[in-house]
Amino acid sequence: MFEVQPRQVDIALVIACHDGNFEEVKRLVEDEDADICYQDFKTGMSVLMVAAGAGHTDIVSYLLSEGAPWNAVDRSYLCAGDYAARNKQQDCIDILMNHAVMSELLLSIAVNKSDAGESVENVDSMNLTTTVNTRANNSSEPLNASYLTSRLEYSDDGKCLIDTNTHLAVMMDWETPIMEKHAAWICHADEINNTISSPLRVLNVGFGLGIVDTAIQKYSPDSHYIIEAHPEVLKKMKSEGWFAKPGVRIIPSKWQDAVVLLAKEIDDGTIPRFNGIFFDTYAEDDNDLREFHTWLPKLLSIPDQKGVEDLPFSGRYSYYNGLCPDNVFFHGVACETMRLHLKR
Repeated sequence: MFEVQPRQVDIALVIACHDGNFEEVKRLVEDEDADICYQDFKTGMSVLMVAAGAGHTDIVSYLLSEGAPWNAVDRSYLCAGDYAARNKQQDCIDILMNHAVMSELLLSIAVNKSDAGESVENVDSMNLTTTVNTRANNSSEPLNASYLTSRLEYSDDGKCLIDTNTHLAVMMDWETPIMEKHAAWICHADEINNTISSPLRVLNVGFGLGIVDTAIQKYSPDSHYIIEAHPEVLKKMKSEGWFAKPGVRIIPSKWQDAVVLLAKEIDDGTIPRFNGIFFDTYAEDDNDLREFHTWLPKLLSIPDQKGVEDLPFSGRYSYYNGLCPDNVFFHGVACETMRLHLKR
């Protein structure tokens, strides 16, 4: 098997990163053209991973500033953040996390400008390989379109929903405890004496096995809206009587179309805002999730007092968090990035 032989200057850079010799690292990079992106052929370990694992914050900061990829992974799918975490190098973890989150925020701005037709220059496109509610696989708009035309099958015991095209599980019953927690939160079940002083209006995006919607029904919502686009799921919902349940309104369309309709009805005064919203779709990515988040101010009820959080019965929102499920550090970056997007 052909094996790439590393340059001596790159080996020297690895050693300097391990030893914490900042001046030597800088000299090798700037004077000797050492590769800051170098990774060992056999292990995949990068110079940034070496520095992060050894806890050399000055070298980690320098390598990042020079363009070393924070999200490069080794043969075991570990990144520099994982190396720092494994050796309990919290300062390096913080540096990597802050850099990664900023990179993701800048990238999302660049993507938005690109979608708007604006020219974007000098943006480091180090996007996370994120998975939002695909349960098992990366996604894009074509995949979502393919999913909506795919054949879905419910298992005989009703505990699993399978996409027969990909043989992947869209939803499984092990998610029940998680979904019940989501339902309790958006239905304000934790409020004093579990009493609801105002009408409970809930919106759920994505039916699946109906776990979260069944849990929502336990709280007797005054109105319970469900957005679902897949014809196989809609057929199942109809057979189970969801279309005839009191207070339940099914919107059989993609959420991208449904939210436009709902926002207009709210603006027109036809329907009130929702006190609770849950989002759990399939075959979509973090860009789709962020797009949905832009609609929350138009759909979710607003607290009576500006700037006061957790007022009784102000709007609550939750979503199924499938962001970067295969790497703990990437998951942390994705969660913090999404938190900042929501805060905006």
